[in-house]
Amino acid sequence: MQKPSVTVHRTIEFSETDAAGLVHFSNYFRFMETAERVFFERAEVPLIHNDPAAPRGFPRVDASCRYSQPLRFGDAVAITLTLEKVRSCALHFTFSFKRRTCEHTFEPVAEGAMTTVYIAADPKTGKMRAQPIPEVWLTKMGWHTPPEPLSDTAFDCS
Repeated sequence: MQKPSVTVHRTIEFSETDAAGLVHFSNYFRFMETAERVFFERAEVPLIHNDPAAPRGFPRVDASCRYSQPLRFGDAVAITLTLEKVRSCALHFTFSFKRRTCEHTFEPVAEGAMTTVYIAADPKTGKMRAQPIPEVWLTKMGWHTPPEPLSDTAFDCS
């Protein structure tokens, strides 16, 4: 079965480059967050809910990016987010960055990954803690297999 994904196309802005004319490394993380927002919007799942009585959201607990070629001002780039793995309270995404060439093909320039954990306010204490991701949300995201058991006790979702 194909894993859920979304691709965002954009053109690199001058303000996203550094003094050498290359996209600053931190912008790749912003691009990943943009693809993540689009993924959640298309699934009609709230990425964050700021209700003071019941705040909840998906903060990042791990993020990485490996760069193989630079991006420059004016480059057209496609960022593809893939939902690779689901655990009871965590989502693991991978990202591929591909630059459009003069021949209208796409060449890889970077790869990234991000893990988010679903958190919500504990009704008893009011403190934010990891919670199981609602199954209806996983279905809306296109994930149709049961979440993997959690092997890391740092995010106790019980």
